[in-house]
Amino acid sequence: MASSDVYRSFFEADGDACLLMQGGTILDCNQKCLDQFGCTREDIIGKSPHQFSPERQPDGSDSAVLANQRITKAFDGGKLEFSWLHCRLDCVEFLASVSLSPLVCKNEQVLLARIRELPDLSLPDNLASLPSTGRELSRKIDSLGLMAGGLAHDFNNF
Repeated sequence: MASSDVYRSFFEADGDACLLMQGGTILDCNQKCLDQFGCTREDIIGKSPHQFSPERQPDGSDSAVLANQRITKAFDGGKLEFSWLHCRLDCVEFLASVSLSPLVCKNEQVLLARIRELPDLSLPDNLASLPSTGRELSRKIDSLGLMAGGLAHDFNNF
């Protein structure tokens, strides 16, 4: 089996949405990424990741500026993890945990971005619609803690 076939198999088998970037440009993505962003390869390859984000992040930062800063930081300093507000092709926003890891591929430095959508943490409008099981409520509280930790980590890295 050719190494490119092995690479593609691992890339596609990953449970997270994955992007491969050079500089700030998307070179490749897996099917999970296409499904998560509701797009085709033609919609995403050659674009910048900030184009799949709202104009501003929840803290008011410009998505394009902040994305470029984080990409540069990952290339310069190694693996970087943070929370990020993304936008599907149909303009529906979702919060995700993002991991950027620099790699060398064919003597070129690239970034592997792994994107894991976080569960919806919106609170119900009335008590009757609260989760019926403690497990579901616990999962939502754990997710909220993860998001809060990610935001605290982001603020500490500024």
